[in-house]
Amino acid sequence: MFKDYKYNIALSFAEEELAVAEQIAAALKAKDVSYYLYTEHTAENLGKKLMKISQQVYGVDTKHVLMLTSEIFVKKYWTSIESQIVQIAAEGKPDFIFRVKLDETRVDGVPDTNVSLKWNNNANEIADIIKNKLALKQGEQPQEKQRLNKVLISIVLIITVAVFIMWYS
Repeated sequence: MFKDYKYNIALSFAEEELAVAEQIAAALKAKDVSYYLYTEHTAENLGKKLMKISQQVYGVDTKHVLMLTSEIFVKKYWTSIESQIVQIAAEGKPDFIFRVKLDETRVDGVPDTNVSLKWNNNANEIADIIKNKLALKQGEQPQEKQRLNKVLISIVLIITVAVFIMWYS
């Protein structure tokens, strides 16, 4: 089954790094890339349990997660839980996690061998790279969708041939 996502990107970061997340979010917005930044959803989230919000956003509503990783990120209680939710959601989804390194701190569960971006006050560059990555992925059709398209084309051809034969018989 094919799924549309509410957001292309959800930003995961430590509270102390909100200013960086806001810069990246503004750059994504300028490039028409849909994103989730929790500070922009305070009213709708008021009174909800943080765990349920995280599971919904990172596990269901979002196509990719952009983790802003740092020493602060790995030491914070909530970002460690959020990171685990994201990693579970990433299972079976290639390229689900995009990473921006605010420093060189390792993050358990996110391989250092994965290509990542480095923060250098370069929000527009990061937004461009993400938009290009999303455009590349948009061009890829899942095998299931390709198979469905072939079946539909075959059915249309069979019906066309049958109508043609009946018409000229």
